[in-house]
Amino acid sequence: MRLQARHDYDAGVGEVFAMLTDEAFLRAKLSDRGDTAVEVLECGPGPLGFRIVTRRSVALDVPQFAKRFLRPTNTVTQTDVWSEPDSDGSRTGTWRVEASGVPVTMTGTMTLTGGPGRGVEGIDGEARSPVPLVGGRLAGLVGSTAAENLDAEHAFARRWLAARRPGGAPTEGDGQRPR
Repeated sequence: MRLQARHDYDAGVGEVFAMLTDEAFLRAKLSDRGDTAVEVLECGPGPLGFRIVTRRSVALDVPQFAKRFLRPTNTVTQTDVWSEPDSDGSRTGTWRVEASGVPVTMTGTMTLTGGPGRGVEGIDGEARSPVPLVGGRLAGLVGSTAAENLDAEHAFARRWLAARRPGGAPTEGDGQRPR
Protein backbone atom coordinates (compact mmCIF):
# COMPACT_ATOMS: atom_id res chain seq x y z
CA MET A 1 0.00 0.00 0.00
CA ARG A 2 1.29 3.42 -0.95
CA LEU A 3 1.61 6.09 1.76
CA GLN A 4 1.74 9.77 0.92
CA ALA A 5 1.29 12.84 3.07
CA ARG A 6 1.95 16.55 2.88
CA HIS A 7 2.13 18.46 6.14
CA ASP A 8 2.09 22.27 5.95
CA TYR A 9 3.33 24.32 8.89
CA ASP A 10 3.17 28.02 9.75
CA ALA A 11 6.83 27.89 10.76
CA GLY A 12 10.12 27.98 8.89
CA VAL A 13 12.08 24.89 7.90
CA GLY A 14 14.56 25.33 10.75
CA GLU A 15 11.82 25.56 13.36
CA VAL A 16 9.99 22.54 11.93
CA PHE A 17 13.20 20.49 11.82
CA ALA A 18 14.00 21.47 15.41
CA MET A 19 10.54 20.23 16.44
CA LEU A 20 10.77 16.96 14.47
CA THR A 21 14.12 16.19 16.13
CA ASP A 22 13.20 17.23 19.69
CA GLU A 23 13.10 14.23 22.04
CA ALA A 24 10.31 15.77 24.14
CA PHE A 25 8.23 16.32 21.00
CA LEU A 26 8.83 12.75 19.81
CA ARG A 27 7.75 11.26 23.13
CA ALA A 28 4.69 13.53 23.40
CA LYS A 29 3.62 12.90 19.78
CA LEU A 30 3.74 9.13 20.15
CA SER A 31 2.06 9.18 23.55
CA ASP A 32 -0.68 11.48 22.20
CA ARG A 33 -1.63 8.73 19.73
CA GLY A 34 -1.97 6.25 22.56
CA ASP A 35 1.34 4.47 22.11
CA THR A 36 2.88 3.18 25.34
CA ALA A 37 6.39 2.26 26.51
CA VAL A 38 7.70 5.07 24.27
CA GLU A 39 11.50 5.21 24.04
CA VAL A 40 13.79 7.49 22.05
CA LEU A 41 16.78 5.21 21.44
CA GLU A 42 18.77 7.62 19.26
CA CYS A 43 18.32 11.27 18.40
CA GLY A 44 21.32 13.10 17.05
CA PRO A 45 23.75 13.72 14.23
CA GLY A 46 25.81 10.87 12.87
CA PRO A 47 27.98 10.02 9.87
CA LEU A 48 24.96 9.34 7.63
CA GLY A 49 22.85 12.30 8.82
CA PHE A 50 20.58 13.16 11.74
CA ARG A 51 19.30 9.81 13.00
CA ILE A 52 16.19 9.24 15.11
CA VAL A 53 15.25 5.77 16.38
CA THR A 54 12.10 5.31 18.48
CA ARG A 55 10.52 2.21 19.93
CA ARG A 56 7.01 1.94 21.36
CA SER A 57 4.10 -0.41 21.96
CA VAL A 58 1.25 0.17 19.53
CA ALA A 59 -2.29 -1.14 19.95
CA LEU A 60 -4.12 -2.28 16.84
CA ASP A 61 -7.67 -3.48 16.28
CA VAL A 62 -6.87 -6.77 14.55
CA PRO A 63 -9.52 -8.13 12.18
CA GLN A 64 -10.13 -11.88 12.06
CA PHE A 65 -8.15 -12.50 8.85
CA ALA A 66 -5.00 -10.99 10.43
CA LYS A 67 -5.09 -12.62 13.88
CA ARG A 68 -2.64 -15.29 12.79
CA PHE A 69 -0.07 -12.62 11.87
CA LEU A 70 -0.73 -9.65 14.18
CA ARG A 71 -1.15 -9.24 17.90
CA PRO A 72 -3.39 -6.58 19.46
CA THR A 73 -0.25 -4.86 20.82
CA ASN A 74 3.01 -4.79 18.88
CA THR A 75 6.48 -3.36 19.52
CA VAL A 76 7.26 -0.93 16.73
CA THR A 77 10.70 0.50 15.90
CA GLN A 78 10.98 3.50 13.60
CA THR A 79 14.22 4.80 12.13
CA ASP A 80 14.37 8.21 10.44
CA VAL A 81 17.58 9.58 8.91
CA TRP A 82 17.66 13.22 7.77
CA SER A 83 20.31 14.65 5.44
CA GLU A 84 22.35 17.73 6.22
CA PRO A 85 20.48 20.88 5.13
CA ASP A 86 20.81 22.19 1.59
CA SER A 87 21.81 25.84 1.09
CA ASP A 88 18.15 26.89 1.50
CA GLY A 89 17.68 24.77 4.65
CA SER A 90 15.74 22.01 2.86
CA ARG A 91 16.39 18.43 3.87
CA THR A 92 15.66 14.95 2.57
CA GLY A 93 15.58 11.69 4.42
CA THR A 94 14.54 8.09 4.66
CA TRP A 95 12.31 6.26 7.12
CA ARG A 96 11.66 2.66 8.04
CA VAL A 97 9.06 1.17 10.41
CA GLU A 98 9.23 -2.43 11.61
CA ALA A 99 7.07 -4.25 14.13
CA SER A 100 8.50 -7.16 16.09
CA GLY A 101 7.05 -10.42 14.78
CA VAL A 102 4.82 -8.67 12.21
CA PRO A 103 5.33 -9.60 8.54
CA VAL A 104 4.86 -6.02 7.29
CA THR A 105 7.52 -3.36 6.75
CA MET A 106 7.07 0.25 5.81
CA THR A 107 9.80 2.26 4.13
CA GLY A 108 10.00 5.53 2.31
CA THR A 109 11.42 8.99 1.87
CA MET A 110 10.71 12.33 3.42
CA THR A 111 11.43 15.93 2.52
CA LEU A 112 11.36 19.19 4.40
CA THR A 113 11.12 22.32 2.26
CA GLY A 114 9.70 25.81 2.50
CA GLY A 115 10.72 29.33 3.25
CA PRO A 116 10.54 31.95 5.96
CA GLY A 117 7.53 31.24 8.15
CA ARG A 118 6.47 28.21 6.09
CA GLY A 119 7.59 24.60 6.20
CA VAL A 120 6.32 21.63 4.23
CA GLU A 121 7.04 18.06 5.23
CA GLY A 122 6.48 15.50 2.49
CA ILE A 123 6.23 11.79 3.22
CA ASP A 124 6.21 9.09 0.56
CA GLY A 125 6.46 5.37 1.13
CA GLU A 126 4.99 1.95 0.99
CA ALA A 127 3.76 -0.79 3.32
CA ARG A 128 4.66 -4.29 2.13
CA SER A 129 4.14 -7.84 3.30
CA PRO A 130 5.68 -11.01 1.81
CA VAL A 131 2.93 -13.29 3.19
CA PRO A 132 1.27 -15.30 0.41
CA LEU A 133 -2.47 -14.76 -0.17
CA VAL A 134 -3.13 -12.22 2.62
CA GLY A 135 0.04 -10.09 2.36
CA GLY A 136 -1.74 -7.36 0.42
CA ARG A 137 -4.54 -7.20 2.98
CA LEU A 138 -2.02 -7.12 5.87
CA ALA A 139 -0.05 -4.32 4.20
CA GLY A 140 -3.33 -2.47 3.54
CA LEU A 141 -4.40 -2.78 7.17
CA VAL A 142 -1.06 -1.60 8.55
CA GLY A 143 -0.74 1.08 5.85
CA SER A 144 -4.19 2.54 6.45
CA THR A 145 -3.48 2.66 10.20
CA ALA A 146 -0.19 4.41 9.44
CA ALA A 147 -1.98 6.96 7.21
CA GLU A 148 -4.41 7.76 10.05
CA ASN A 149 -1.45 8.11 12.42
CA LEU A 150 0.28 10.53 10.03
CA ASP A 151 -2.81 12.76 10.08
CA ALA A 152 -2.95 12.63 13.90
CA GLU A 153 0.79 13.36 14.15
CA HIS A 154 0.44 16.39 11.88
CA ALA A 155 -2.44 17.79 13.96
CA PHE A 156 -0.39 17.24 17.11
CA ALA A 157 2.68 18.92 15.58
CA ARG A 158 0.66 22.00 14.60
CA ARG A 159 -0.69 22.24 18.16
CA TRP A 160 2.85 21.80 19.53
CA LEU A 161 4.17 24.66 17.39
CA ALA A 162 1.19 26.89 18.18
CA ALA A 163 1.67 26.40 21.92
CA ARG A 164 5.25 27.66 21.58
CA ARG A 165 4.35 30.88 19.74
CA PRO A 166 4.35 34.10 21.73
CA GLY A 167 1.05 34.07 23.59
CA GLY A 168 0.56 30.38 22.69
CA ALA A 169 -2.30 31.27 20.36
CA PRO A 170 -3.04 28.65 17.71
CA THR A 171 -3.67 29.87 14.20
CA GLU A 172 -6.76 29.16 12.11
CA GLY A 173 -6.76 25.56 10.88
CA ASP A 174 -3.88 24.47 13.08
CA GLY A 175 -5.36 21.04 13.66
CA GLN A 176 -6.40 21.83 17.21
CA ARG A 177 -9.09 19.54 18.51
CA PRO A 178 -12.51 21.02 19.22
CA ARG A 179 -13.17 21.66 22.91
